[in-house]
Amino acid sequence: MAKNKRGEIFRKQVMMPCNNVVRDVFLLLLAMTGIGLALSGILNKATSSLNPLFPERVKHFVSPPQSDSKLPVVTAPSADPNDELGKILAKTANSNKTVILTALNWAWAEPNTMIDLFLESFRIGEGTEELLQNLLIVALDAKTYNRCLEIHHHCYSLKTRGVDYSGEKFYMSDDYLKMMWTRLGFLGDVLRRGYNIIFSDTDIMWLRNPMGRLEPDADIQITSDKYNGDPFDMKNEANTGYMYVCSNERTIGFYRYWYLSRRLFPGKKEQDVLNILKLSQGFSRR
Repeated sequence: MAKNKRGEIFRKQVMMPCNNVVRDVFLLLLAMTGIGLALSGILNKATSSLNPLFPERVKHFVSPPQSDSKLPVVTAPSADPNDELGKILAKTANSNKTVILTALNWAWAEPNTMIDLFLESFRIGEGTEELLQNLLIVALDAKTYNRCLEIHHHCYSLKTRGVDYSGEKFYMSDDYLKMMWTRLGFLGDVLRRGYNIIFSDTDIMWLRNPMGRLEPDADIQITSDKYNGDPFDMKNEANTGYMYVCSNERTIGFYRYWYLSRRLFPGKKEQDVLNILKLSQGFSRR
């Protein structure tokens, strides 16, 4: 009997450390679960606050075909009698609320320079002269705006506080980058107002009317510096010097995302950032 009692005592002494280990592991797992739940709540809250920067609907560089009834409707802001841009856009846009835009500074607006060639191409091109009534010239400085008023009937002065865009801006200089990003922000503003955009650099000659060639089901159509023959291949190198953008919830959200991305890629122009973004997760060929 004594032997059995000693054996029982021995078994109890052996089992006690095991019980302690099980208890400690259980408490550790419980603590880790609590920490995980707390972190999950914090991350979910942070993600929710960032969601406006990455709109759920902005997933397609080119949207799939869809009927007009399914296209997100963009409501333009209510008319403001002091809204100069709103008034000039209403005068310039065609019946489909599409406006042709170009932006330039004095370096390209002096007499007998690029702006004169640009306007002349509309006058002599095939079916392009009528498009002059839908062309809005965006002047980046006061001298350019005054020259525009002399040679064209739709002009807008884009004022940027603390920046002088009148002189020549060398490629990829700080002022050049600011000018490109300022232009992009302006285009986003036009989209938010419910207007479709055909943006053209001033050094592009309009010798044919492109309206009949624009794909009605695409959100964005853009020229390419390196084109491989497949219009839906995202590896085609985009060039922002000529593009058509349809105003809807997707494109408005994307332009906002694109413009905010300038902070993530300092020293890069908007075209370079676009070529990075279109290859990132969340974009689609269609």
